[in-house]
Amino acid sequence: MLVVASVRARPQQEPQEWIPVKEITHYTTGEKIPVDVNNIDVNGCLRGPGGDAVCPQGAIGASGQDAAFYTGNVGHRGTGSNGNAAPVGADGRPVDPAAIAYANQIKQYLEWEKRQQEIAERNAKLG
Repeated sequence: MLVVASVRARPQQEPQEWIPVKEITHYTTGEKIPVDVNNIDVNGCLRGPGGDAVCPQGAIGASGQDAAFYTGNVGHRGTGSNGNAAPVGADGRPVDPAAIAYANQIKQYLEWEKRQQEIAERNAKLG
């Protein structure tokens, strides 16, 4: 069997230059924010119509007082939360506490049901 392979080199593409095509007016400050055709500003943040920003490191609300970043979030003191929407399991993935509680509830019910069947069988033998 003869196998022939060829490799064709592609020319390296230059990173595209950021070119502003319009401006978004921040609704609280009046600041003019230049954005490209995809509403991305010079910092790489996707800008909404009111000036809110979704950036690679997190999101910033248009008011400037609301922000959520992907690292370093701190939840309410004493809760053990790190600001994530759900607790994180040992594997680092979010867990659903309600689903875990429900699974434990089902397990306990099945154990109770088995005990009830054993009791019924024992009572049937006693007559």
